[in-house]
Amino acid sequence: MRRPLEEVLAAANVRLTDVQAVINCHLYYDHAGGNPLFPQTPIFVQSREFEAARELAYVIPGRVDFPGADLRLLQGETAIAPGIRAVPTPGHTPGHQSLVIEEKGGPVVLAGQAAYTVAEFVDPEREPARGLRTAYNGMQFLESLDFLRAIEPQRVYFSHDERVWESPT
Repeated sequence: MRRPLEEVLAAANVRLTDVQAVINCHLYYDHAGGNPLFPQTPIFVQSREFEAARELAYVIPGRVDFPGADLRLLQGETAIAPGIRAVPTPGHTPGHQSLVIEEKGGPVVLAGQAAYTVAEFVDPEREPARGLRTAYNGMQFLESLDFLRAIEPQRVYFSHDERVWESPT
C-alpha cells in the first residue's frame, strides 16, 4: 500500500524541510515521483540515467525537472558524504545506482532496484527472476549484482522487498 511521502516521513518524525539530499536510484515514477517536494534540495542521479529518461520516455518530466530542482548529475562512483557513496549499478535502467554506506561492521548497501528481492539478489537467474526478465540490459543487471556481492556487504536493502539480505558470516 502506498502512502504519501509526507505521511511516511512524519511517522519517522522527519519533516520535508529536514531532508538535506535526495538520491534517486533511478527515475521511474515510483522512485522519483516525490522529487518536487524538495525544491532547492540536492537531488543526486547518474548522468546516464538522466539522459536515458529522455531517450526512453519512462519518466514524468515534471518529477525530474521542476521549478527549483537542484539536480546533481553524477559521473560514476561518487562520494556523497563521508562514508556514503553512490555506485553505478546499471541493468534495471541504463543509469541505475545504489548506495554503499560504510559502517563499523562492514558496508551496508541500499540496492534500490538493482534486484527486486532478496532471493533475486542471491540467485538472479532463478525463477521468477523478475528483475532479470524486465531489465533494460540483462548482462549489466547480472554484472551489477556481482559487483554488489563483491563489496561483501553486511546487509542489503531493496526498494521492492521489505526483507533485508544479511551476510551469513
